[in-house]
Amino acid sequence: MAELELSNVSKRYGGLLVVPDISLSVGDGEFVALVGPSGCGKSTTLRMIAGLEEISGGTISINGRVVNDLEPDERGIAMVFQSYALYPHMSVAKNMSFALRVAGRPREEIDSRVNEAARILGLTEFLNRRPAALSGGQRQRVAMGRAIVRRPDVFLFDEPLSNLDAKLRVQMRTEIKRIHQNVGATTIYVTHDQIEAMTLADRVVVMNNGRIEQVGTPAEVYASPATSFVAEFIGMPPMNLVGADVEGDALVLDGGTRLPLPETLRTLPASHDKVLLGLRPEDIAPAGHGLDMAAPWSLDVPVSISEPLGAETLLFFELAGKEWTARMLSPRPVAPGERLSFNFDLSKLHVFDAADGARIN
Repeated sequence: MAELELSNVSKRYGGLLVVPDISLSVGDGEFVALVGPSGCGKSTTLRMIAGLEEISGGTISINGRVVNDLEPDERGIAMVFQSYALYPHMSVAKNMSFALRVAGRPREEIDSRVNEAARILGLTEFLNRRPAALSGGQRQRVAMGRAIVRRPDVFLFDEPLSNLDAKLRVQMRTEIKRIHQNVGATTIYVTHDQIEAMTLADRVVVMNNGRIEQVGTPAEVYASPATSFVAEFIGMPPMNLVGADVEGDALVLDGGTRLPLPETLRTLPASHDKVLLGLRPEDIAPAGHGLDMAAPWSLDVPVSISEPLGAETLLFFELAGKEWTARMLSPRPVAPGERLSFNFDLSKLHVFDAADGARIN
């Protein structure tokens, strides 16, 4: 296991700067997820850590050793790719042991490591099978086993579950979490799926346009997003965001709807007269169908769409030129156009600067 340090790391392709400047510290045994939309630089960052991409600036250190100029096989890392990259003509055991055999490790050591990894991954009964005889989830476990047997300092995962169907992804998330708890290895995990990031990681790194927007535990990132981008990206359904003006003791939404200014916002400096307001769907609910609210404010509006999900129903309605989402607990059928009185918990408002998206409160 190891500590990983990125200091002012950048990546440029010719005149295009794709990763401007990233600094990140990962502790020994920590599981950190890099998450963000396609093209945000997360996979490029992972490949720079792995040595598959040269860095254009800064330093990458593993256990205090700068690895900028080291080849991938000299860095003490193992990588699990989106594609399983298994040798089809080899058995599971031979796929898992390939790197050890190439390195000339003793047969007894190879067998011991392979059997240990197979036990951890639940692959013992499949060691003599070839990849074609395995399911997608089993193949991904073999790819993980190939990394585990090398006993690297750092595990790198590049969207390993994206080729699996939805049900299998959920199962494999549980497997990966269990394996990390058993192995305790320092892990960097790249995904565009925020649910994977939130359920697996000790800390989440939210990236956008090659930059880090926020680093924190899943709870911190969800409860206190540092920017409006993080607020909208993290959470399913996403946070409701709308522009507003601060006018005396009121917040005036785009379109003219007035909200009372919560006590927590009454010290806003004059420079923040234009803001973005955010409220998560769970903090908006029809009267009688939500949790107790600390500072409820009500509005009657017609429902445009309802999405029953079993234990709850998502309700969509128009306000201030935006489509808003609310959660109904103890759901009942709601017809399109039906007017409901929605309670908004204004104590849960998130406020961001309208110009740069930075969090204000």
